[in-house]
Formats: sequence, structure tokens, C-alpha cells
Amino acid sequence: MAAEEKSSLILHAERELKLAGLDQPDADYGGMLAPAVMELITTFSDQGHSGQSAMIVATLFARLVQWRPLSPLTDDPAEWQEVSKEMLTKAEIKDGKKIWQSVRSPACFSKDGGKTYKDSEENQFYTSIDHKEAQREREEVKQAKPENPEGSGGDPGQAETEAGQEVRSESLSQPGTPAGGSEAGQSAPVEGSQFPVRGAKPTDHAHKRRDKKNKNRRPQSGEAGSKGSA
Repeated sequence: MAAEEKSSLILHAERELKLAGLDQPDADYGGMLAPAVMELITTFSDQGHSGQSAMIVATLFARLVQWRPLSPLTDDPAEWQEVSKEMLTKAEIKDGKKIWQSVRSPACFSKDGGKTYKDSEENQFYTSIDHKEAQREREEVKQAKPENPEGSGGDPGQAETEAGQEVRSESLSQPGTPAGGSEAGQSAPVEGSQFPVRGAKPTDHAHKRRDKKNKNRRPQSGEAGSKGSA
């Protein structure tokens, strides 16, 4: 992109990085942070997003780059790897104790093979959803997306029904149900989009969907987690 064609987003990012002093050689990490950020900003700008798609992509990227899941963790054994040797003492292993780590969200640890887990970043306990239920939800998402009318030439994503958007939004909700019925760590849609952001206040609409799901997501009263994450 030529200098005279810089987008307002690129100009904004360059200005803010300069004001923060991150463009200087003696800045953190030898001044490499600003160029690294600008490389991402330039790619994002070149993609030519609309206001809503920009918000959605930014939200997805922020979660993925932090190794956070986009859909609830399940009890599928393929999602959990045993790390007993790395996390427990020989005495604990001899006593029969085991611990698993989520391959989708490394901050989450389980003592029962993934049925329940503790998110060490939130210091919160959750119950995983049944992986067969998760598979059914994925099938519902596929069925809820209408095919693009033949010859319309439109964007299939823009032809989604409200029901289809709600199903897609639910797949991005915060995993599990916190112990004690707390709303800590749950997500609500970003203003102007169907996608949730951690820590946002849940909307009434989100409550209705979550209440329906909670029937199969009972909070775990006992502790689950590693000795380093408890």
C-alpha cells in the first residue's frame, strides 16, 4: 500500500504507537512491537472489512491469539491430554491422582478426564458439555444457514436468518456454567454484532439462551485443577 493510500486505521495505529513511544529503538523488546503490530494492522486494513465484519474478525482474532476457545469445551477425550507426570508429584501419582489439560484452552485443567475443569485464568470451575450435544449443535448451525438463492450473486453470509445468527452466536459463548450460578466469565454480544466478548454484561436475550443450556451444564461444587492452578 502506497504511503498516500494509507487507511485511516493505519494512520491511527501509527499515531498511537508513536505517542506511546513504541516506535523507538529503545522501546520494549528492542522496538520490535510497533512493526509487529503494524504488520497485523496493515493486513487487517487491506482485507477491506465493513464495520460489523471488522468487529467480528477482531473479536475472533483476539480470542484465538490468546489460545481461548470459540465454543464451549466438551468432555470429548480428544480435547484433553493427560499431564500427570508434568504436573503431579510421584507420591500423588502413586495415590492414583491424575490431571488433564485442555488442548483447546491450555489454561483449563481437569481431574476427571475433561468432565469438569478449572479455568486457572479466571479461577472458576466449570462443567464441560457433552460432546455429542456439541455435535448436534454444530449440525443445527449447518441446517440453520440457508443456501444462497440461485443467481442472486449475493453474499451467503448476509442471507442468514435471525435464527441462524443466534445459533452461531451461541457457539461462541463462554464454556460451561460457573459454580454457584455466578455470571463471571460469561459473554455477551458485542454491540452491533452477534459475537460475544469476555466480561461484557450479558443481555436478556443471552440469558434466555443460556438458561436453556444450563439444564445440561450443572456447576461442579468440588475443585478440579492442577496443584499449580488451584
